[in-house]
Amino acid sequence: MKLRHRGPDASGCYLIDQHNALAHERLAIISPDSGAQPLVTEDGEVIVTVNGEIYNYKEILAEYFPERNPLTISSDCEVIGLLYQEVRMHSLCPPIIYSYSFLFADS
Repeated sequence: MKLRHRGPDASGCYLIDQHNALAHERLAIISPDSGAQPLVTEDGEVIVTVNGEIYNYKEILAEYFPERNPLTISSDCEVIGLLYQEVRMHSLCPPIIYSYSFLFADS
């Protein structure tokens, strides 16, 4: 048996190219049935892996993405990729109330 560092709930890997990949070990807290990572935006432009919890993800959705149905969000962490596409890095972190770390790959 192998020891895993984060929960046994899910593992994911996204191959960016032949030299780069993002991998993730998941301990599900908010969305145990969804939220597999790494998360990829709908257009495939941004890949993000997150360790933590976004406490105000519903408020971020309401403020920045009012047209989006919150029920289509698979995980609280999905808002990071969406917000990054919307405002880019210069103002990404201030609206997020969090306990997290994240890593991006942007095409």
